[in-house]
Amino acid sequence: MSIGQPQSGIRFSGLSSGIDVESIVRQLVSIESIGRQRIQTQKAQVEGRQIIYGQLRSNILAFNGAVSSLNSPSAYQSVTASSSDADSASISATSSASAGVYSLKVSQLAQAHKVSSAAQESTTSALGQAGSFDLNGVSIAIEATDNLQTIAGKINGSKAGVRASLINGGEGQAYMTLSASKSGEENAIEFSNFAGGAADALGFNGIKSFLNQPAANTVRSSALSSSSATLASLSIGTGTKSFDLDGVTFSIDADTQSLQDIANAINTQFSGTPERVSAQVVADGANFRLELSGSEVPASLEDTDALFEDLGFYENKPYRELVKAQDAEYTLDGVSFKSASNEVTTVLPGASFSLKKADPSKEITLSLNADTSKVKDSLQSLVDAYNNLNGYIRQNTQFDADSLSGGPLLGDSITAQLQSSVTSVLFNNVGTGDVRNLADLGVLFDSEGALKLDSSRLNTVLAENPDAVRNILADSGSTSTSQLVYVNGSSKAKSSGSAGYEVNITQAATQSRVEAGMAPSGANVGGEVLTFSGSLFGSGSFTITSAVGDSLQDLADKVNQSANFKDRLTASVEGGKLTFVSKNFGASTAFQVTSNLAADNDNSGIGTTGGTATAGLNIAGTINGEAATGSGQFLIGSEDNANTEGLQIQYTGAATGVVGTVSFTSGLSQRITSVLSSFTDSVDGILTANDNSIKDQIKDFDVRLDELADQLQLREAFLRQRFAVMEQAIASLNAQQSQIGAITSGFGNG
Repeated sequence: MSIGQPQSGIRFSGLSSGIDVESIVRQLVSIESIGRQRIQTQKAQVEGRQIIYGQLRSNILAFNGAVSSLNSPSAYQSVTASSSDADSASISATSSASAGVYSLKVSQLAQAHKVSSAAQESTTSALGQAGSFDLNGVSIAIEATDNLQTIAGKINGSKAGVRASLINGGEGQAYMTLSASKSGEENAIEFSNFAGGAADALGFNGIKSFLNQPAANTVRSSALSSSSATLASLSIGTGTKSFDLDGVTFSIDADTQSLQDIANAINTQFSGTPERVSAQVVADGANFRLELSGSEVPASLEDTDALFEDLGFYENKPYRELVKAQDAEYTLDGVSFKSASNEVTTVLPGASFSLKKADPSKEITLSLNADTSKVKDSLQSLVDAYNNLNGYIRQNTQFDADSLSGGPLLGDSITAQLQSSVTSVLFNNVGTGDVRNLADLGVLFDSEGALKLDSSRLNTVLAENPDAVRNILADSGSTSTSQLVYVNGSSKAKSSGSAGYEVNITQAATQSRVEAGMAPSGANVGGEVLTFSGSLFGSGSFTITSAVGDSLQDLADKVNQSANFKDRLTASVEGGKLTFVSKNFGASTAFQVTSNLAADNDNSGIGTTGGTATAGLNIAGTINGEAATGSGQFLIGSEDNANTEGLQIQYTGAATGVVGTVSFTSGLSQRITSVLSSFTDSVDGILTANDNSIKDQIKDFDVRLDELADQLQLREAFLRQRFAVMEQAIASLNAQQSQIGAITSGFGNG
């Protein structure tokens, strides 16, 4: 037996001595491992406490979540919306809606304009006619080889706000229908600038529909602000415009002549036959209209240069109008309204309603009622979460008189500190008045130390003084001037007291602005492409293209009506220059506008010569003399401020210096959250520090256990080696004894 391998898998013990060496070694090692077992027991106890504290943290976090929900504005601004006839009109509300009851009558629903082409041979047969026409101001070019399918593709890809669809009814019965993407009269499909025969072949170059016909053989223009101002100054074209009436050609200079001049020219020509054609300017409130009458009106009118179309006498309508463009018409509490859409979003602040059926005889009641269920549910959640936390602590701090043992948290200083801190803040008074704390809202302790909610008491307070409920539970703020707006507080902001915090503005927020470098005169030649880019547009860019005849105001209107721009900036004409201003404030609204033209001598855009771009500035200043960070018009108290960290306000004015004060009161929700965070904060919370300490203890135990394991292994090896030596010595002695016995036995035989 080799003594150098005491830990071999096969051991032969006591062969020479007859001693059970294996049993003796196991018992000796077991005795010496008692210290290691003691440490394992201690480690298990510490790990058990770690689990207990982990469950305590979970209960605290659940309580904190219930408390935090009481600081949410939505808990106090909830409104339920209902309709007495949801099939005729439905209503929905946001948290900003106010309670109210309204009477609705719907006389007409909004419709999206829909027209059809004339019948074609098939959807794939070539039209055979080239040309172009403008669809809502977007030019559609048609080639002779185009068919209904290819034309529909061009229209759908044009972003003209029109959807083209095909109907194939067989040979000679193929149609293309055009539907406006939006409903309402203003969104009717507009056809103009017909060139070539393509529009005629499709049936889109239709009839003239006169817009104002007070009587037979009488038509009127749109209302204009002046009867004596030049047509050009009224944006009715520039230069010479020709038209024919009863075979007579008239030429009008838009730059020098007015509505009255047109009437005078017509009446001078037909002074001998006024029954055939006569003209007059009629007043319409503060405005004026040109009126034509006579047996040859309007049949003999040939509008060569579209002067009368520009004056608003008529519009071109397709031959086949499938659905008329119309606005919704309704009354709300007896007040008449029109809407381009059946989805009405602006009439009731914070609420919207959908018009579904038109029946002027039916009265529909729309109701917006304050919903207090959220604050009730949130308070009940607070009560339940506190009771879960308190129950867990009670369960683990009990003393068993029979076993004379206590729960794992009995006498625990952290638990005692937690209970003391929460109890002291839970029923603190907030503000002044008759309703100041949770007890006033019906939240009380029962005989077992658990919270309970008196629903009847809470309902009474909510009915009589709902603002007091919010002011107790949630952060609240007010300002000394309308140009200052309290936005929200934070868990680290402190109540300001009645004096409030002084707000000092060193830089008011500004908007970004781009102004054209030139002030063009006259009509433009069209074709200028303006490209908008910069922070305001993110990583993308958008373009606007001017059309032939566009004025400065036309191009500004295109920008203001485009979905790409209307929520980002506004365009206007200032001092004869096209100007763009961001709608929001601050450095993030910066943008640039570039033109495809090197100069802007006769175009309505900006060119690239001499324009100016000014980026917006963020607000800068202090709150209560403490540093604050500006973003647009919003000022936020900086991190680590003693009193105003996270306090956020908005300043809408332009003046600098001390502009007013903001008063802030920390609600009960925030105060409780602050206490709980001192225990659960992941960096310096009390439980976090305790958990780190426990982890260090467990780590130390593991190190000691590993060291003892190594020592026991060495001890076992040493014992086995010593017993092996003993066995070898005994074996040697036994061998010697046998040899001596053999010798002495030989002597006796002799």
